Amino acid sequence: MSGRKLKKGGRPVASLLLTVLTTLCLMQPADTAHQAAIKKEAANLVCSLSSQMASVAAFAIHIMGRLTKSKTSLRTLLSDMEAANFQAEGTKDSLLAKLAKKTRHEIQTLDSAINTKTIEALKATAECTYDSGRLNEFLSVFFQTKTDTASQHCITGTGSSAAQPGDLTCFTGTKANRPISEPAETAPAPSAAWTAINRATSDLAASASKNCRFLSGGAAQTSLLATQTTDDIALEWGNGIIKAAIDGNAFKASDWLPKRAADPKQTEFKNCITALEAFTSGIQTADSEASKLLKLANSDDKGLEDITIAIGNYGSDEPKKEIVLKTTELKAAHAAIKSYRENKAEDDVSLLKKRQKYYETLLGINKTSCEHGTRVDEHVTADNANKDMTNNCSNKKGEACKDGCKEVEEGGKKKCVKDPDYKPKQVEGGERKSLLTAPTQKQKKNAKRMREKNRRKKCSLWLDLLCRRKRELHKHKCLDGCFPGKIKICSDGCCICEFRSILVF
Repeated sequence: MSGRKLKKGGRPVASLLLTVLTTLCLMQPADTAHQAAIKKEAANLVCSLSSQMASVAAFAIHIMGRLTKSKTSLRTLLSDMEAANFQAEGTKDSLLAKLAKKTRHEIQTLDSAINTKTIEALKATAECTYDSGRLNEFLSVFFQTKTDTASQHCITGTGSSAAQPGDLTCFTGTKANRPISEPAETAPAPSAAWTAINRATSDLAASASKNCRFLSGGAAQTSLLATQTTDDIALEWGNGIIKAAIDGNAFKASDWLPKRAADPKQTEFKNCITALEAFTSGIQTADSEASKLLKLANSDDKGLEDITIAIGNYGSDEPKKEIVLKTTELKAAHAAIKSYRENKAEDDVSLLKKRQKYYETLLGINKTSCEHGTRVDEHVTADNANKDMTNNCSNKKGEACKDGCKEVEEGGKKKCVKDPDYKPKQVEGGERKSLLTAPTQKQKKNAKRMREKNRRKKCSLWLDLLCRRKRELHKHKCLDGCFPGKIKICSDGCCICEFRSILVF
């Protein structure tokens, strides 16, 4: 280029070229200003949200384990209450009986709660673990995208350098943490973590230009593809937690989803939040009544609480008035249970054998009560056979009126009636034949039908009713040991039952 000057007022060509180059250099930062990184403070707010969602699984394990343990302990307590009441020859109205009935009801309540909460726990765990994984994957991609230079990264750590291992709370080294699998008592709070992002200000702003193109989707910048022509790509990350800017500038705080929607239930994260709310609803009180009952199994009677049985607790009309079992009463029940357990641990071998023996006794009682019931029905069947014979006489006429029947005349008319003086003819072997000892086929069928009906009865309930009314059993052979210590009188082939009711509900 020659040193020839331009006309007056002009510039040398060299000076003009220098000005153009300088302008281009100054413009270069502006071209990459939109390629900004996120700050580690913002990343850790997302980490907190992810961790709260991941902890749903651990909390669900804890809750379901607690409810299941309560139900198992209640079953054992119920068994010992019944056994202690049986041992003390208590009635259905005794304190232990009332507590046993309440315990049985709470077991049923827990059964229902466990069924419902298991489904809710699975749904909440699945939804929240999914969202947590989406957030972790977003952070993992951004964390890995960096070079050794301070100007090439997508998460800014200390100062202007790229984030390093230890900078992100939901990472161990360079890897995102897996969902927590150990039981955790603390209830997760993803909604609170969401609110923390919503209230953040400067932490959500873009870091300086770090040549990170993940959050720059404008067509003019051609950041995401080699050629975007006129297409803007508002790329969303982490299930929409943040989206790429398309206006040619760096992303803003408003590009974070919690800044645009304060309520997570109005976003893609709603399934996790609503499922978790359903699971945690009433979860802390689901076994509150069970906890009161289980204190009766403690080593001491400290901490006992009044137990209330509300009207209609067991059905529409039972009990008919509220029952309150005071602490003073409960201390007596605690002492009875403790005495039965002989201060042994719940799973002590000798106590397990003691329970087994009690169950064997119950099985023996049920078997014997059925045998008693069968004999009574057989006697009733025999009485019915006599009635059938009387009815059969009235249906006979002429020569057919015989074999226990005879004709009499009343009002000038003959009719067939039962012959009270009838004696069956002797047959070979000296045995007598009668309708009672040799019933007809119809009578046999009736007797068989009644026996089958009797077998279907709940024998323990039948015997309990019979014994409470102190009705005399019909004649039958006494059964030795059928009710250990419970048969009061047994003579002349008859038994009078003075059996004190065990717990039958």
